[in-house]
Amino acid sequence: MSELPLLPRTPDPVHKPGMPKTLTRWDFFLGDLAAGTPVDEARQKHLLTRADIETIIRADPLQMQRWDDARAAAERSSWSIFQIEEIFARVAQGVTVKKAVIDVIGNAGGDFYALIARDPDLMRRYKQAQEIAMLRLHEEIIELADDDSQDTLDTGGKSGTVPNNAAVARSKLQVDARFRKAGQLNGKLFGEAKQQVNVQVNLNHAERLEECRERARTRAPSAKRQAIDVPFSEKTDTQETPT
Repeated sequence: MSELPLLPRTPDPVHKPGMPKTLTRWDFFLGDLAAGTPVDEARQKHLLTRADIETIIRADPLQMQRWDDARAAAERSSWSIFQIEEIFARVAQGVTVKKAVIDVIGNAGGDFYALIARDPDLMRRYKQAQEIAMLRLHEEIIELADDDSQDTLDTGGKSGTVPNNAAVARSKLQVDARFRKAGQLNGKLFGEAKQQVNVQVNLNHAERLEECRERARTRAPSAKRQAIDVPFSEKTDTQETPT
């Protein structure tokens, strides 16, 4: 659940007789908040105490969502549509959001990442800019892989033309870095396929036991054990008398 922002310690407004109902004032309060009015100023304007705000947003999840939406709208209102367009245009060129914000307004500004996460429309546009950046990376990978202009060096001496291992290694590094980045942006298209081997063994012990019993019942009589009667007599030790 979102935490309430720290508000200036100003006295709560005093309720007056004949005031509109709290929920009516709450609606107007959220409207001013979404338009960019600071929280404390809007609270004083519509005579809402801290206890009023706490009670409303904690008692009803819908009102908590409206509170969050109003604050997100207030954050977005601090950015002009042209600034937002320019930031996402730079992101589409492969620039990070932080670098794009600094380039557009000259400083890091507010937390644009948090604003993107809280605003569904900005999140959609951010993902679209990332997809464009991914396509650019794909074309750069092909260009770098096909460029062989620096693969050899002409020494001008007896050795003649020799491989330029440093340039080749650098190109490989650039290709690998872009491929990994493209895989992060679109793992389905650029991610490495992982082979999975699933082995499933099902043993039906009851069925195996019944098969064994059936074989025992149908076994040929000759194969069964035969009882053998062997005559047995007790041997008595006798002492022979010498003759």
